[in-house]
Amino acid sequence: MGQVSIDVMVPGRREANKRDKLVRIRRAARKVFLSKGFEVATVREVAAAADVAFGTVFLYAKDKQDLLFLLFEDDLTDLSELAFDKVDGAVPFVDQLVTYFAEFYLFFTQTPQLSRDMLREITFHSGLVATRLWAGVQSQERHIAELIAHAQEKSLVNPDFDPDVLAHIIFSLHRTQLRFCLDEAEPDVTLSLDKLRQQFEVVFSPAKQSRVSKLRADATGEPTAPARHLAQRVRLRA
Repeated sequence: MGQVSIDVMVPGRREANKRDKLVRIRRAARKVFLSKGFEVATVREVAAAADVAFGTVFLYAKDKQDLLFLLFEDDLTDLSELAFDKVDGAVPFVDQLVTYFAEFYLFFTQTPQLSRDMLREITFHSGLVATRLWAGVQSQERHIAELIAHAQEKSLVNPDFDPDVLAHIIFSLHRTQLRFCLDEAEPDVTLSLDKLRQQFEVVFSPAKQSRVSKLRADATGEPTAPARHLAQRVRLRA
């Protein structure tokens, strides 16, 4: 019985030790990156600050970029669920989107320099943590697609639009505006969200939403004005 007890406890202690090292590495990376700057800081300095062997760091992160992503991974996963839960499906759809994205603007502007570094590095990077972080981004797009689908059921959004495609467009607008926000010396969340709202209002304006349906179905068989204009352009090119 005593041997069985040891076999059960040892893996538990091993996992606890791994979690402890991960916490220390994250704290050390945040401290070093904030104090020295991501570009100047080294993995060796992070290892020393975390009081772990240099090689141990690479059990948790592929490289310095992955170390940076570690600082955001868990928070962004939790934030995505928190933001989704805060959305009120009874309010106008643009308000729903702004409510969802507001949580991310508040989060990223807490440490704007680290956020700028992360957004820059994640764009063309692959690694242990980068892959998981991209999976989190995809979950955010799925949340938006779900909001769109619900809005379509309530006739708040044109049902002709593919929710996944539209979610990707919406997320791209958010990501671009977030970069503009973080590029400011003093990021203004309120102003940035107002600009994001204006973009969403253009996308979801009644004229924009009805255009797809008008082009797809004309009871008289006559081409609509946009279709005639397109046909004229094709003839001119020919």
